[in-house]
Amino acid sequence: AASSRSTLYARQEYVFDIGPRSNANFILNMSLEPSFVRAVFISHTHSDHIGDLGQLNLASWVRGREKPLQVYGTELIQELVDGFNLAYKPDRMHRVTHHGADFLRPELGVIEANTFNVDDGEVSVFKDDQIEVFAFYVPHDPVIGSVGYRIVCQDRSVIISVDTDLMDDYSFANGADLL
Repeated sequence: AASSRSTLYARQEYVFDIGPRSNANFILNMSLEPSFVRAVFISHTHSDHIGDLGQLNLASWVRGREKPLQVYGTELIQELVDGFNLAYKPDRMHRVTHHGADFLRPELGVIEANTFNVDDGEVSVFKDDQIEVFAFYVPHDPVIGSVGYRIVCQDRSVIISVDTDLMDDYSFANGADLL
């Protein structure tokens, strides 16, 4: 089983915000295999942007994710991740007891927070062999820590600005192929 699992991980998928029922929709539409998710990027902590994070973590773990789920966001993400980990702790322990620690390793069933600060402008927050992700501040009053993302893949880029209030400066979109 170990060799077949390792071949699955050549595919890498990334999620930007994970609102309620997102995980179920991914699976029903076969648009995303949870075990392939390498990173989740959260724009801000409103429930319609984070509501299915726990279910994505659970689904990706039980379907063979080989590392803790990596979640990226501003400083509030640490508190969010700690809360999800605490809320799902009994479920993780029940599943490990039922299926065995060899099949569901408890240390892989958690979420890890990766926080960043955009106070000084756009910052690179993630890079692997497929993409580089940059984060930048967007106003979304009264929300604290709201960000947009620039995703760069080779010579192409996409901007995700989510719930952004009107701004005086939209230079973050300069050079983007898709906004």
